[in-house]
Amino acid sequence: MISPSGRECEFLVLGNEGSRRVALFQAALQRLQLPHARLITYVDFFAGKFDLSSFITPRTIFRLESPGREFNVERLILHEGAAFAEQEGSCFLPAAQVDKLQFDKGEILFPRQWYLGFCALLKNVREQLVDGKPLAAMNDTEDVAVMFDKSLCLQRFRNAGIKVPRSFTNPASYQHLLEIMAANNLQQAFIKLKHGSSGSGVVAFRIGKRSQVALTTVEVAAGSVGRPPRLFNSRRIMRYERVDDLKLLFDELCKHGCHLEEWIPKANIDGKAFDLRILTIDKVARHSIARLGNGTPITNLHLLNARADAAVALQTLSAARQEA
Repeated sequence: MISPSGRECEFLVLGNEGSRRVALFQAALQRLQLPHARLITYVDFFAGKFDLSSFITPRTIFRLESPGREFNVERLILHEGAAFAEQEGSCFLPAAQVDKLQFDKGEILFPRQWYLGFCALLKNVREQLVDGKPLAAMNDTEDVAVMFDKSLCLQRFRNAGIKVPRSFTNPASYQHLLEIMAANNLQQAFIKLKHGSSGSGVVAFRIGKRSQVALTTVEVAAGSVGRPPRLFNSRRIMRYERVDDLKLLFDELCKHGCHLEEWIPKANIDGKAFDLRILTIDKVARHSIARLGNGTPITNLHLLNARADAAVALQTLSAARQEA
């Protein structure tokens, strides 16, 4: 392959063996009649079997792929983050107990601890890239760290002059959440795990005169004797209205670090709330779709919500409404 600078280049990927994302990237290279990328797996990287710098030449373009969908790697990241989480006083699981974890589909496991372990991984990658001096990297590791923290993302947008919802002090509990909302005259808000992804840990919370309602992807399972409740990411939107259930839900989520922001009502198409997902590369919007909520304000596509043409969706709104 010839790079924009006119130099030949080759790809090096850090990812999971059997990953769909890696497979799609390899297929794209094949379509372009380019050699397959060399793959370094996260498992081998954590084990210290390979140093990225030893595979980097002046022709190398480095690509960081998602570590998700591989429980062994999730466990390694949690192990890495245990000491950092303990040091900062976050809710954490000691490394020895992390190593004993068994896969249970959808379980939300110590997201703050995971994030700290992931940041340590990114720092290690960054240092090895500096040592190897590749031609280019397709991902900026410091930007990736920001993308996995909702509060940092919102602050970066705000600093860039982008309109974002009002956000508030991170709630420490259900009672603290109610106090923040009352102090800021909020009747409805989104409460999100700071480090959740794909709708994991997202709650749309509304307070009425006589009732409170939470719509969320989170299912709360009772813990065994001496163990706290367990949280699971569900494809079904759960509805909580009883105060005891709301308290349990928010108290457990807030232990792991939550982000609170104003819930601004979404525009509608045929009675379905929608928002836009926009992929931007090099400051240009390259691809966009509208995501239609299936009767709820949570529009993530993995919840089996429908897609629509973004341009068609926007045509249903006046210019003034779009700007608002």
